[in-house]
Amino acid sequence: MFVTIFMLVVMLALLTMYSMGQLTTEKMKLQNTADAAAYSAAVAQARDYNFSAYTNRAMIANQVAMAQLVGLTAWVRNYDDTFRTLTPQVSWMARGAVANVLWTPFVGALRAAAGGLRSGFNSAAPIVAKGLQIIIDALGFGQSVYHYGTALTVAQTLGVDNKMNTILAGLAGFDMSGFTSLIAFGNQYDVVKMNDPDAALSLLGLVGYAYNTYEWFKFTSEKNPTLAKSTTGKTADGGNSERFAKVTTSSMDGFYDIRTRPWVPFPWPLPSVLVDPTFLVGGPMVYGFTMLLFHNGGTELRNNNKTWSAMDVTSFFGLVTIPIFIPPFGPFINLPILPWLIPPFGPGAGGAAQAGPSNSISSTGNFDRDNPAGSKSGFDSYGKSYSANAIVAAMQQGKGAGTSLATSGGLRTYRDVADVAQVTDTDHQNLSSPPIIVEVEKPSNTIFTSANGNLRVGRGGSTTADPAGCGPSARTAPAITALVATGNLDVGDGMASNCMRALSKAEAYFSRPADIFARGDGKAEYGSLYSPYWQARLLPNSIAEQAASMIIQGLSFGTIASWYNDYLAKF
Repeated sequence: MFVTIFMLVVMLALLTMYSMGQLTTEKMKLQNTADAAAYSAAVAQARDYNFSAYTNRAMIANQVAMAQLVGLTAWVRNYDDTFRTLTPQVSWMARGAVANVLWTPFVGALRAAAGGLRSGFNSAAPIVAKGLQIIIDALGFGQSVYHYGTALTVAQTLGVDNKMNTILAGLAGFDMSGFTSLIAFGNQYDVVKMNDPDAALSLLGLVGYAYNTYEWFKFTSEKNPTLAKSTTGKTADGGNSERFAKVTTSSMDGFYDIRTRPWVPFPWPLPSVLVDPTFLVGGPMVYGFTMLLFHNGGTELRNNNKTWSAMDVTSFFGLVTIPIFIPPFGPFINLPILPWLIPPFGPGAGGAAQAGPSNSISSTGNFDRDNPAGSKSGFDSYGKSYSANAIVAAMQQGKGAGTSLATSGGLRTYRDVADVAQVTDTDHQNLSSPPIIVEVEKPSNTIFTSANGNLRVGRGGSTTADPAGCGPSARTAPAITALVATGNLDVGDGMASNCMRALSKAEAYFSRPADIFARGDGKAEYGSLYSPYWQARLLPNSIAEQAASMIIQGLSFGTIASWYNDYLAKF
């Protein structure tokens, strides 16, 4: 009798240990499945942010190329006008052997070269500009496609289609598996099924996906950098106005902004002072003691960032001599006088170009990256052309920039974080995107314990251990009503709703690694879609999220409150 009772107790303990071991193993496996699904979803979202960052940088690079093309075209047109129109007016001043050697041969050679260069640019620049604009528009379109496609990728990762199909089939008997297969849904993309074929997204997991998708779409938005600076709303750049324009113009080299320097018709740095001593003393003579072509030029972003506009102008500056007679019989001393500006002797040389909607050349209304809320001063516009070469600049302004190289060649829409307000120590840092909550579940009849599978101890020989799927009640061990009865050795498993569930949470976050990509200014960088430093990480679930999961499983508020008090007592 003692051995019989003892063996029953040992058998019951062994069955319990076996069931506990199986449940623990399956719980760990299910938790790993939930973590893998949540982390994979966060990785997909981080990749979307990084894709936008890379494409934003590519758009900026192509905008830089567009601005440089416009500036180079204006420079070439001005270069041609310099040797075709301006230099013939003043070449008569190049007298004497020295002047002829240093001026005349080079002017003639450069005049021919400049004409061919202008012809080539006038033909090729519009083609290149339109090609750049196609690339920029394609990058912006790619951002939108990838962004909305990421929502579909996350749904595939979590198996949202399987859960929706289960719900619809239960409510209306509608099977949507045929539709989901057409849009490449399926278990081959479902991280939950790939980790555990018996697991699936729970109702709380479906709600978590829907809420995360709603918040995720609000976290970033398309920005339109061509809106008026006073415009507000999610498509405007807000308090940090003109972000994209500032980043773009700050990425230019010196040729873009101020290409102002003295020109000489011969290769730099040969001297521009033409001196022939034989003319200093002798008969009365007026000749060019110094002959200098002074050039100003620059490129501007105009028309609320819709048009790239460039202007280059060149004037002739010279020191000429005036003969002074020495009485009573001479000779004359030809002394140089103050600089002589041409015009009014003759018009200067100019050149201009633009890409974007046709817009006038003006000293006002040009974007100022140092003061985005205002405009660049007239003194600084177009490489200080209006201050250092005012007459020629005014004449070129009247001529305009000619036909636009690309009518849609200005800044285009791009994607960035929606909140671009001024960053503070606690707000607007955008260091993390909305977290995604994932809960997965699997029916208890798929977990081999002592009461199901091949053992089926304590159950009738042909009786199933659990109902198929997740039910409304927990499967516990039956009450013992007789010393010898069917089911007395059924230890149950106590799973709520006949289901095992696991909860997880993950997010995409921004972190620039200072040890690898340190900033030159040593400052911390906050989240944006200009730098591709978005990563993924798992997060602990909050008490509220755990409570929501338990309530859905059927636990009462009183039970949860008691559990929460016990949890707090540990600390």
